[in-house]
Amino acid sequence: MGTAKNEGLQSNPGSGRVLVVTRDHFIRDFLGQIIKLHGYECEYLEELPKAMMEKTWKSFDALFIESHSLEQLKRGMSTGISHASVSPMVVVLGDLPPSDETGHFRELKKPLDYRQMGRLMDECHFLKSQRCASQGD
Repeated sequence: MGTAKNEGLQSNPGSGRVLVVTRDHFIRDFLGQIIKLHGYECEYLEELPKAMMEKTWKSFDALFIESHSLEQLKRGMSTGISHASVSPMVVVLGDLPPSDETGHFRELKKPLDYRQMGRLMDECHFLKSQRCASQGD
């Protein structure tokens, strides 16, 4: 399984895309298997880029990040990454602080569970279908 390290992320218009940001190879492999079983292309980074451009952000259907990256992600969201309907579903790996349980972020608690992961990917597919329908695709 390949790992992209802050290199330019490639787009494949034929499939959905999910970005997994973690240094943990076990988690990366687990998530990659489930994501691919659900028909998505999976890309990997070991950490969030310092500046994540909105165009790059919106090219993903879902983003899986470690809980320690949440503050950096929120700063990026407040400086250009919008909460618009075209934003990807954000899944935090680990516990969400109570202040972040607003419904904008999803939580995938550790130890990771195949069933919970499957439900999240089903939700991702549902949200993507809604976006496509609202955009007339």
